[in-house]
Amino acid sequence: YARIQAPTAKALPRFSEWIGLSPSESPRTVPLLKAVDAACDQGRWRSQVAVFVFESRGWTIFNDLSGYLASISAERWKAFAGSDELIVAGYNDAVPYGQLIVVRDGNVIREFLDDRQDPAENVNRGELSTEKRTPIKDWIAAASFVDGDDLASPPESGLLCMFG
Repeated sequence: YARIQAPTAKALPRFSEWIGLSPSESPRTVPLLKAVDAACDQGRWRSQVAVFVFESRGWTIFNDLSGYLASISAERWKAFAGSDELIVAGYNDAVPYGQLIVVRDGNVIREFLDDRQDPAENVNRGELSTEKRTPIKDWIAAASFVDGDDLASPPESGLLCMFG
């Protein structure tokens, strides 16, 4: 997921411009458990980018359904964040893979990637104040960060947004 400290009305148009892809259809409200089915047609993605979007306590959260956002660099995320705080985090325990990027005040303050399939790409720069107690040093710790982020827990329904 990616979460930005901005209301959805501000974050969604910025996201569309940032990824450089036009919406393939208007955003629509869908149940969380039906979001992937709604973004697919006979098992194939109907667009390049599919995200489930919702707002939580002043943050807009983009849950990446199609996997498009996983390969975006911290510098590119910084461009999306602008002056707003941004957190990008995710993991895949089948691979194993974990990532965390934090942008604050226009600066990347934390960049972490532990990709067991491609260790040459691993990155571990910066530190969050919360890491004094529990450092993020492997994909499992990144997964714990994701699982412990109550702001990113999706509601029963949200916006399905598709681009490209």
